Amino acid sequence: MPPTAFGHYAVIRPLGSGGMADVFLARDPVLDRQVAVKAPHREFLNAESRARFAREARAAAALEHHAIVPIYDYAEQDGLPYMVMRCLTGGSLEGRLARGPLAPAQALPILERIAAALDFAHGQGVIHRDVKSANILFDENGAAYLSDFGIAWMASAGAGTRLTATGMVRGTFDYISPEQAQGVRDLDGRADLYSLGVVLFEMLTGDVPYRADSGLAVAVQHISAPIPDIRARRPDLPPALQNVIARMLAKRPADRYPTGAAFVADLQRAITGQQVAAPRATPPRTAAPGTGPNFAPWLVVAGVVVAGLILFVLLRDGGGEETPDTPAGKVAAGKTPPSGPTSTAQAPSTVAPTVVTPTMTESLAPALPDEIVFYSSLTGDHEIYIIETDGTDRRQLTFSPGADMYPRVSPGGGRIAFVSERDGNPEIYVMNRDGSDQTRLTNDPADDIVPAWSPDGRRIVFQSKRNGNGDLFIMNDDGSGLTQITTTAEREGHVSWSVADRLVFNATIGEVYQLFSSDSDGGNRRRLTTSQVEEWSPEWSPDGERILFLSQRDTVDGGIYVMDADGGNVRPIYNSRAEDWGAVWSADGSQIVFAATQADYTDDLYIMDADGSNVRLLTERGAYPSWAIGQPGNAEAPADRSGGGISPGTQPIPLAGDELTRLTFGERDHYTAVFAPDQSRILLSAEMSDGWHIFEADPNGGGLGRQLTSGPYDHYQAGYSPDGRTFLTSANLDGDGDIYLFDATTGEMLQQVTNNRGMDYHPRWLPDGQSFIFSLQASDTNSSEVFLGTLDGQQTQLTHNDTFDGFASPSADGQWIAFYSGRDGDYEIYVMDVNGNNQSRLTTSKGRDASPSFSPDGRWVVFESDREGGYELFAVPFEGGETVRLTDSPGNNYFPIVSPDGQWLMFQSDRAGYHDIYRQPWEK
Repeated sequence: MPPTAFGHYAVIRPLGSGGMADVFLARDPVLDRQVAVKAPHREFLNAESRARFAREARAAAALEHHAIVPIYDYAEQDGLPYMVMRCLTGGSLEGRLARGPLAPAQALPILERIAAALDFAHGQGVIHRDVKSANILFDENGAAYLSDFGIAWMASAGAGTRLTATGMVRGTFDYISPEQAQGVRDLDGRADLYSLGVVLFEMLTGDVPYRADSGLAVAVQHISAPIPDIRARRPDLPPALQNVIARMLAKRPADRYPTGAAFVADLQRAITGQQVAAPRATPPRTAAPGTGPNFAPWLVVAGVVVAGLILFVLLRDGGGEETPDTPAGKVAAGKTPPSGPTSTAQAPSTVAPTVVTPTMTESLAPALPDEIVFYSSLTGDHEIYIIETDGTDRRQLTFSPGADMYPRVSPGGGRIAFVSERDGNPEIYVMNRDGSDQTRLTNDPADDIVPAWSPDGRRIVFQSKRNGNGDLFIMNDDGSGLTQITTTAEREGHVSWSVADRLVFNATIGEVYQLFSSDSDGGNRRRLTTSQVEEWSPEWSPDGERILFLSQRDTVDGGIYVMDADGGNVRPIYNSRAEDWGAVWSADGSQIVFAATQADYTDDLYIMDADGSNVRLLTERGAYPSWAIGQPGNAEAPADRSGGGISPGTQPIPLAGDELTRLTFGERDHYTAVFAPDQSRILLSAEMSDGWHIFEADPNGGGLGRQLTSGPYDHYQAGYSPDGRTFLTSANLDGDGDIYLFDATTGEMLQQVTNNRGMDYHPRWLPDGQSFIFSLQASDTNSSEVFLGTLDGQQTQLTHNDTFDGFASPSADGQWIAFYSGRDGDYEIYVMDVNGNNQSRLTTSKGRDASPSFSPDGRWVVFESDREGGYELFAVPFEGGETVRLTDSPGNNYFPIVSPDGQWLMFQSDRAGYHDIYRQPWEK
């Protein structure tokens, strides 16, 4: 039964029902007017949908514009949120177009208003992200309004245009921009203008530009299909309109109109018969269309890869987990190769593997840019992260079972002090900037919190309740020399240490926080603020001349203020609708980074100029930032990064340590890691909340680095190109699995390389940088075969056994291929030359031998086997001989690979519970 009232708003009748919410016509008895009340469906109400609904209300309420539907009220009734807005009785543009297309002169005034509304919203930092004809409404006089800001966000929100874990699209496929479909997180207003271009096309033709059997296939067309000629569908339109359409629907945002006003100006010229400049030409991009809206989970299977499943990593002992539905993201933008294998590629001649001795170089310390350290609950627990100052390259530094919080970077930028509850209660820890060498400094049953560094980076001041009150203590950076410097009853805390050796901190006067300063020994104490409201979280400027702090002078939630070092000249800097806190200076004092707590109680990081201008979102889900000053390197990295197989020109960077090292952490699985040719990083697949994606990671144990893939497709088994600039990976974009080429620096998908029926998996480059080995499991049989492929789409089938031949890897010189096969009734390691000839069996065991790869000198093949119970790693000489066991662990070990310098064996193991990446010395 529909509700009869929302608060004091009496429901008259339902107006409509969408996928997530109902809209009712209601009467406001207080103001004696009709209103529209929107409420989400109870069955879909969860934390995410509630936050989205509240965000819609906030976004629309913040945008007071004559062409944006105004919000009057927002409240809850019996746990159900609702918003009250102006009731528009003229219907929607979608309904109007159901009666037929419009004349250009009819479309123009509608688009003028909507373009102006978008320009206004973009100027306020809001991106609508769901512009479509159903979200354009009319009042009784026919004036158009933009509605439904349910998925709107700040321009650099980083939330991305994605499917949620429940499969809900953020953005509608018929209208979605290419960058939204590709999972680009940092959208700007040009994404909305693309969608408005789709609306223009629909208004004039009665249909959207692209149609397909599934929404996902439509998204692929937005990315890669040619822009249709609108006059082919409606020849009576002015010729110049096609130039307007072409610019609005340009694949690259840079090729579109910069503003709605610029678009309207050209539209007016086109409609009145004037010339309109043609858009700049961009190279055509094509991609294979998707085949359906639903994707089977990508599974890991033991033994034979089961036909019909999209699978990449082997299930062990007959079991496995399904991955969740995954978000919308990048799709191929390259040439579509032939639909099936051909035998046109020419392979190199057959020779035995060549022993290549890599040249070692001294350890390099690369230069570091300015970065920002913060904590986040992104993975569920509070952990410490680091990010570049433009919001890119987010990396997790801590992976502890307890909360890690309140990081502060040393003045030199090399170390981080922070608070951790990993041992039961809050204590002070330090670690290196890369997350290594995490060391506990305090050990007391009381809470030790909020550390700050001395100007020389040799001491740390912090707040402790060890004496029953909040007092300040100082210790050396190794935890020695602990000294209490305050003994008052005023609960001192949140201290900052200036270059002039003065402390500033907040302390309670009565029940209100006020600000004080003192010498570093606690002497010469001075009160800086004397207000009757809360003033807290002070931070010295880099030059020690100013103090940044938070205050409730003008708001209950607290705004950001600055004052001189003596407490004078107080002036406001910034005060948002959210709760602003944790503000700190940049290293040069020109910028301020701060956290803002949103209505859904999540924190986001923002950055602005020091005068409070140019505010922009840095990253979502971040709190308590600290600026890490850049550091110069001590050597230049090698210019030649060829390799991937090892070539004589490669100079791998030596890795630290001399024993077993765990490289990944956290409550998630990590799979199939490979080294970069120069050994500076590794690539791996990691199971995230929204699917499997390719990440860079630190080969010295610093955890995950940059995420390189995103979208509603799982990505597995990446392989670096010989020059390290690109990588191949398997992705289930069109429902099975194909191989795609990515830029290793930007993560941009460059090209779809295969398009076979069935699953193409485990791509591994050959040294020429143009060809690669991969395996194909047919969609209609249980068989898997090994192929040689090239970037231009040529394919040569190398095995023909109608059984399982797969997970093939070439030798370093590209002349030989190791793979495993079930052709003899069990699973053993085989080798063949790169032409597919000279196939021979290398192992014989009662267990399952799988996942082989060559050592860089070509003398050994390493593999996994359950021949002795659990899966352990083994090595067998390429020329034949005794098999050597390499691991002996309580867990299972898989996918071994030897480092380019021949010093390390890297593999994945579940010995700690989850699948993580490890390395140990390679001593063969």
